[in-house]
Amino acid sequence: MKAQGVLEAPAPAFSAERAAELARQVADGMREAGVLIGIDGPAANVLKIRPPLAIQEAYAARPSRTLRARRREVDQRELRFKW
Repeated sequence: MKAQGVLEAPAPAFSAERAAELARQVADGMREAGVLIGIDGPAANVLKIRPPLAIQEAYAARPSRTLRARRREVDQRELRFKW
């Protein structure tokens, strides 16, 4: 059950440092939108809802929408990122 609350950013196309930076950007945007989320994992590329919550599906809509929106923002910036 615990693993259901963990989202790991796919990192094969990025260095560990870049994947960690992208995870931080998503987490920062989530926190700015009022969703408490942290970063975890040995590569710091795992987004983790804090504290772990057992919530009804109806209440999961806001964090889900916010995560999608923040990922889109980061993805759009990433497309403009100069390697």
